[in-house]
Amino acid sequence: MDFIVSEFINLIKGCSNGLALEKEVWRRGIELQSQAFARALEIYDAELARQYVGKQEILRIDQRTVLCMFGTVTFSRRLVRREGGEPSRVEEYRGFLPSGRSLRFCALHSALSAP
Repeated sequence: MDFIVSEFINLIKGCSNGLALEKEVWRRGIELQSQAFARALEIYDAELARQYVGKQEILRIDQRTVLCMFGTVTFSRRLVRREGGEPSRVEEYRGFLPSGRSLRFCALHSALSAP
């Protein structure tokens, strides 16, 4: 939280008027949110990889870019094949359904509340 506050303090110091400040706070807030969500997806992907050690084969690690309601999110995730199954990715495992280049965030709540 201190990092975010210091970012906003720098914006306050660097903006010449209230409107410019609001625009920069909005832009920087969205940017931080996108970065945090991308990092959360990567951490979750790593947790899944540890959970299924010995029960899956990691085929490769790809970059994925999705358009979210709050902006573009780019993250790394594993393509895995579980014992005799089809290849899958973290967003498929947790119920994120690709819709063009967007994720349907109606699945986000269930993904985050699942064990």
